[in-house]
Amino acid sequence: MRKHEKGLFRGRKISNTHSTTISLARVVIRALKPLEDVEKITIGPISRIAVGPPRIKMRTDPKSGQAHIQCRDSNSVQILWCRGEMRAIESALWDIPNVKFVRT
Repeated sequence: MRKHEKGLFRGRKISNTHSTTISLARVVIRALKPLEDVEKITIGPISRIAVGPPRIKMRTDPKSGQAHIQCRDSNSVQILWCRGEMRAIESALWDIPNVKFVRT
C-alpha cells in the first residue's frame, strides 16, 4: 500500500475516460465499487466552482437509466455515472458520513 493515495482508479468496474478524482468522488467510488449491484462507474471531468459546502446530488438519467451523481467538494465538482441497481446505489450514498445527500 502507498503512503499517499493519488486518487487514480482502475479495474473492472471503472471506465477509462478519466482517472483523476476529487476527494469526495474518491469517497463515493470507494462506497460504490464493492457493491455487487454496481456494474460500471464512469468518472467525468473536474470543474472548478465557487466555495461551498460538500454535497452529493443523485438523479436517474431518463435516457440511459444510469445514476448521474454530482460530487461537490469545497471548490470543485465532478460528475460520476453509475450503472446498476438504483436502490443499492442510493443507500450506499446515504451512508457516507458528514456529507449532505440530495436525491433529485
